[in-house]
Amino acid sequence: MGSRELEVQIELSNQQTVTRYVSVLYYPATRLLWWNTDSTDATAARRKLGAPVLLPHDSALSLTDSKFVLFWNGWTSGGRILICESAERYASLDKGLAHLLLVLEAKRGDIEAGKLLHEYKEVQFPDLDRDFLFARNVANRVGPTLRDVNRVGNEWHIVEDGPNGGSAVIVLNDKYEVLSVKVEPAK
Repeated sequence: MGSRELEVQIELSNQQTVTRYVSVLYYPATRLLWWNTDSTDATAARRKLGAPVLLPHDSALSLTDSKFVLFWNGWTSGGRILICESAERYASLDKGLAHLLLVLEAKRGDIEAGKLLHEYKEVQFPDLDRDFLFARNVANRVGPTLRDVNRVGNEWHIVEDGPNGGSAVIVLNDKYEVLSVKVEPAK
């Protein structure tokens, strides 16, 4: 697996220049490419916390035979998860990087507006109650933490740790529909 990390300067329509940190993974056996971009401030904050720079905070990346799949709790976690697939294929990492620079150029307006550059599918977890989802006795909404994502046959098994203890295993099918939710109380 190959990877690259780089900073890209993008000139916006208001003549200001913004610097974005870009992380790229490339799997030569399948020619699949996955990329993420974030502000240099957010990247520096993750580094300070010892968190991976390549992935958004509270996320997990999986590789199948046909795609990369990112599972992310989002900027604020709660009773849902965001899922983003990438089935982009390129003959080489360098060709993928060249295309990515064209994509960033085309999305200058989205970058200026602060929009997400990927499309995410939002999957709600309706069977998780507020006691599991949100920390008690705190002013801000501290939600669950994504611990793990595993592929088991044709299912995705997601493990979320609740802010009050305990964990939940959420099982999704290939279409990211919830098959089951099992909460394990704190011991």
